[in-house]
Amino acid sequence: CGLNFFSCKGPELISPYIGESEANVRRIFQKAREASPCVIFFDELDSLAPKRGQQGDSGGVMDRIVSQLLAELDGMSGGSGSSSSSESQDTDALSAEHGNGGSKESGAGAAQVFAIGATNRPDLLDPALLRPGRFDKLVYLGVSETHEAQLNIIQALTRKFSLHPDLDLQSIAEKCPFNYTGADFYALCSDALLKAMLRTVDEVDVLVAEWNESKRATSDTDSRQGDSTCLKGDGEKSHYPVPMTPQYYLDHIASDSVKQVTVTTGDFERALDELIPSVSAGELVRYQTLRRQFDSAQRGKGKEKRASYSDKDAEVPAILQPDDGLDIGKVERAQQEFDHTSNADAVGTIDQNQAAKARSKRKGKGKEPEM
Repeated sequence: CGLNFFSCKGPELISPYIGESEANVRRIFQKAREASPCVIFFDELDSLAPKRGQQGDSGGVMDRIVSQLLAELDGMSGGSGSSSSSESQDTDALSAEHGNGGSKESGAGAAQVFAIGATNRPDLLDPALLRPGRFDKLVYLGVSETHEAQLNIIQALTRKFSLHPDLDLQSIAEKCPFNYTGADFYALCSDALLKAMLRTVDEVDVLVAEWNESKRATSDTDSRQGDSTCLKGDGEKSHYPVPMTPQYYLDHIASDSVKQVTVTTGDFERALDELIPSVSAGELVRYQTLRRQFDSAQRGKGKEKRASYSDKDAEVPAILQPDDGLDIGKVERAQQEFDHTSNADAVGTIDQNQAAKARSKRKGKGKEPEM
């Protein structure tokens, strides 16, 4: 799409020197404006912009970093337009999953900078970051909830693998629990490939051992004593090292089928038995609870916004609408009647209060003083 991409991890911007952390934030956005259009990706956003007022640092460094980040997102440094969003991933990255953000432009030549943040702890972010114009779009990147989705991930990760014809990835996906993340599937496929490599190495070692045994049994004793690298085979001399090494066998003798690493069902099953999920069931429930909280908060904001701009608020009272045939006398008489009624109600309320006070005084005169 022709966009430049800057990847920035939160802890990389934090410096022990006073004012240097805020300067690092400014430099990132300045480089992005110079390379416009550009996308800035903040990984581990919760470490860069935690809630203000809750840090134990004496200098308030994190609060100043958050304030600087908010100023840059608002386009206050240089007056450039920006677009921002936040991807929130349940495992390692709610994401931020994510541009998915609204945009603000100031002029035709304004720099186009898109900010994306990723975090698995959105509850630790400063609330000011989630306001409109900043990281106002939240995208929850959860785990796969169906075996079909898990199959798609496995197929994408194994697209460059040499798979055995009898391997059924659908059966492998059906054995995977629903708390596997993308990193878990990557580990599953890489472990299966590693086991296939080790199995191929063991097979090559067996072939080399068989080769050495067969050549020792059929070699001529005299030629073996005269030249340790000269063996006879099929009436012709063949120069091979004795004993044969696996490296030499693979480079000069082995066929392509022997060198080929093919992943089988057994490799996947062994990798699946050894794999430990990175997200437990309890952690998954906590992430889903956070998702519901943020979803309800977003829906609440949307309802309030729609209610504040409802059609009823747009209606103008009939007496305020311009009308050439409006009778000013009727309006004045209606106003006078309203004022008279309001005054009468006020007077009646005052009289009732005074009468109640008088009755309480008369009752009090007949009582004996308390000792």
